[in-house]
Amino acid sequence: MIYMHTDLIRAPTAQWLIKQLSGMGIKASQLLEGTKLENGWLDREEAFITYPEYKRIIMNALDITKDSAIGLKLGHTVNLAMFGAFGYALMSSKTLKDAANVFLKYQDLPGQLTRISMKQGDLECVIKFDPLYPFEDQMLFYAIEEVLSTTYYGMIFLVNQEVELIEICLSYPAPEHARLYKEMFHCPVRFMASENHMRLDARFFSLPVCTANPNVYEYCIQFCEEMLRGLKKSDQFIDQIRNIILTSPGRFLKIGEMAKELGMGTRSLNRRLQERNTSYKKIINEVRSDLSIRYLENTNLSIDQISDLIGFSETSAFRKAFKKWTGKSASQHRKEILARLNNY
Repeated sequence: MIYMHTDLIRAPTAQWLIKQLSGMGIKASQLLEGTKLENGWLDREEAFITYPEYKRIIMNALDITKDSAIGLKLGHTVNLAMFGAFGYALMSSKTLKDAANVFLKYQDLPGQLTRISMKQGDLECVIKFDPLYPFEDQMLFYAIEEVLSTTYYGMIFLVNQEVELIEICLSYPAPEHARLYKEMFHCPVRFMASENHMRLDARFFSLPVCTANPNVYEYCIQFCEEMLRGLKKSDQFIDQIRNIILTSPGRFLKIGEMAKELGMGTRSLNRRLQERNTSYKKIINEVRSDLSIRYLENTNLSIDQISDLIGFSETSAFRKAFKKWTGKSASQHRKEILARLNNY
């Protein structure tokens, strides 16, 4: 097992879980109970979540639904489009093998609880799932079952036909709902194995993806590369500050308020930021810039509305700041994005 020691995880998969359960009539506020997250966090594309918060959401889901198999059952509802550029990169790949390579390279982007690896031979392929955290039983069941079912149904979605599995091996004892495994995956399932994996015929990976599009693929891969570079260069302390800013709806915390959230004094916060050659004001401006770009590219909000959302009292001040951040006007940026999308 390979355990991860990072404090923050990208939020898309956690957001997907909450939205799926919301469709079943479970309120997001119920699932977020016991965390510091607000409902507005659900719609933030660049949001992060800590493992303890993610765990709390999952335990809330298990408690509310009284269904220990929720991870298995939600897998068949996976909608790759919900994962932004990462999902569209998978959907626009030429073959299932190309999509698998995209997934393996950029798998940190959706924010999963497992690390996936793949070994492909001439006849068979083994897809292995390793936990990223030292899970207790309930969390282990959920984490492996969720990635097992989303991987399986994701492959079926991409090639638009059944994908036959040879065998599934799991490192834990058979759960109460063990019968569901054979009903869903239609293959032998072996519990108490040395690792978690699925085996399938290697020929499936030559199947074409039914939504393949080379132009969209190229654009999305470039976007994934940018996100991955940003993730690799990230600093956990600064990421924590950014995450608190993004999960404080309607306002941007003053530096004293941020220091209190972090459990330190203002002077200590300033010192730690100076050690990283940055400042709280610079981080605030970076968050504002990122948010404004996302709003311009992914919503129909007016520039006035975006200005209000990112904390500017006057639109003229926002326009001036945006040009300073990006070297172009907000209107120009939106026009360029629309022109690029229309070309596809």
